[in-house]
Amino acid sequence: MPNFLKDLFLGFTMKLWSRNGITLTPIPTDKPVETGKSKFGGKPDVPADFVWPYYEGKNYEDKIQNRPLAFLAQLSCAELKPFDKEGLLPETGVLSFFYELESAPWGFDPADRGSARVFWFDSPALRSADFPADLSEEFRFGELTLEFASRTMLPSYEEFDYLTRGKTGLDWDEYEEYCEEHELLIPNEEDLHTVFGYAALVQGECVSECEMVERHGLYCGDGNAYNARSETERVKLQVESRKWIQLFQMGSLEEEGMELMFGDCGTVYFYIHRDDLAKRDFSRVWLILQCG
Repeated sequence: MPNFLKDLFLGFTMKLWSRNGITLTPIPTDKPVETGKSKFGGKPDVPADFVWPYYEGKNYEDKIQNRPLAFLAQLSCAELKPFDKEGLLPETGVLSFFYELESAPWGFDPADRGSARVFWFDSPALRSADFPADLSEEFRFGELTLEFASRTMLPSYEEFDYLTRGKTGLDWDEYEEYCEEHELLIPNEEDLHTVFGYAALVQGECVSECEMVERHGLYCGDGNAYNARSETERVKLQVESRKWIQLFQMGSLEEEGMELMFGDCGTVYFYIHRDDLAKRDFSRVWLILQCG
């Protein structure tokens, strides 16, 4: 292919896969965060009929218990609206994110369902919820306020190569060089907390795992589920995987008032299927944990 055609093809491809991401910067505060406003940690603001979510699973000592999920964050849709350039989020309400930190499931097993939950509370009548008595003090965090900014992002190379099935012909170094030359942002360790955009991956891409585990109930703790598929099935999987969107990414934190480690300085990624997001159905959001 002549160079000018290759440049046109790459430019079109990069534009096709560009997404708006909203970066979140946590800031320590000595004042209570106003009810319904965005924050990391603290107590969630919930409607009166809210029932705190629990998950039954093994911890690192192989002890099975029904444990309360920890509250990680709440995000005000109204606060995010000016930065949501693609208009994907609801315009009102609060999104609340929970995860069971003692068992800390990785998300590659269908049995992990329920270990992470996302709620959309579209009600002006919210109140601060008390922590369950059996929630460990270790998982009761202080509050951090948040600042937002919009950034146009491309996927990390692993995700880009999977989503495009390698058809650009770029290897890892060539992809990063192209993005640097054209001032295109690839998520990195500085983009630990984001809404939408793309994941700052610690390991491999997440979207095929979301599709196989959440949609098809396949165990993905090894490569067997993927390797057993025919080439035609793999192409179909790749096409369906494109419908998964990163809803929220949260990295490990060491801030005043909130110290939180996901495994070994890892990151959790909450993914939602595009169809579910359009329906405002957050019941099937899938979490994947990655760490070094």
